[in-house]
Amino acid sequence: MDGGPAEAYRRATAYMDATLAAAVAAQPPVPQTPQWQQWAAHGVYLDVQVGPYAGDALPPATDGVQHHAAVVTAWPIGRDGWRGPAQRRTVVCTLRLGDAGWRVAGYETG
Repeated sequence: MDGGPAEAYRRATAYMDATLAAAVAAQPPVPQTPQWQQWAAHGVYLDVQVGPYAGDALPPATDGVQHHAAVVTAWPIGRDGWRGPAQRRTVVCTLRLGDAGWRVAGYETG
């Protein structure tokens, strides 16, 4: 289990391009919100469902840049049986092709 939100962001840098990974590494620690503390107290893991995006049109792909979007719904489930309300977000990612393959170059959630 992550000790805080910053650990989760640092783990995700493996999927980011160098520019985004450096920006994440340079950010100050993310505070543990009351929600994070509640989830930690219950030993939460997430049951995640990814669904199709039906929003505004995304920018067209080029040889080295693509844009993808999805609707992500996550249900927090505590290892102690606790269940929290579903969290639903739209995620739009910009992917950039580099020496290591496709990596996340940016993202927005809403």
